[in-house]
Amino acid sequence: MKNVNIFKFVANASEELTKYDTAIHEAPTYEAARQIGNRMLGYIDCMITFSNSMICMENNPITADLDEVEQEWIVKAYQAMIDKANELNVGEEIIWKLLEKRDEYRG
Repeated sequence: MKNVNIFKFVANASEELTKYDTAIHEAPTYEAARQIGNRMLGYIDCMITFSNSMICMENNPITADLDEVEQEWIVKAYQAMIDKANELNVGEEIIWKLLEKRDEYRG
């Protein structure tokens, strides 16, 4: 079985996540941005599942680093939603919930 190229994995994932981030910022409505944000978080969840499947003694340093990167991506996803919610004045309650979710993942 071919070894996973972690650099390529992270680079490709970053490209995809950048597309989601851009789409959130360009969304015309909060509902559209929220749907894109949910897909972005789903993509990150898939990556977490993949990296969790690599956990073993030989990969511990790699998977620990990936966990940190994945947590940062989650924070960025929520921050993109917070920015869009502020831009569209969706209300303090929604923004507060997004802030709480974002802060759950901050290190």
